[in-house]
Amino acid sequence: MESAAASAFLKAVMGRLFMAMEKEYNKHKGLAQETHSLQQDLRMIAAAMDDQLGTLAKGDTRTAVARLHSEVMP
Repeated sequence: MESAAASAFLKAVMGRLFMAMEKEYNKHKGLAQETHSLQQDLRMIAAAMDDQLGTLAKGDTRTAVARLHSEVMP
């Protein structure tokens, strides 16, 4: 009897625990991809600012945005 009660209690508790863990996992699973995307966006903004300030490398006639785009999009 005690075993059945303990088993029922564990099933209920573990079910809720796994549901809560799955909910948290789903919230965070796309975080790495979103972080990478934001980093690329910030690099593009920085490259555009670099172009605006006129600090291009002497040997490369492409703009900083074009150089960065060729690195990001092979």
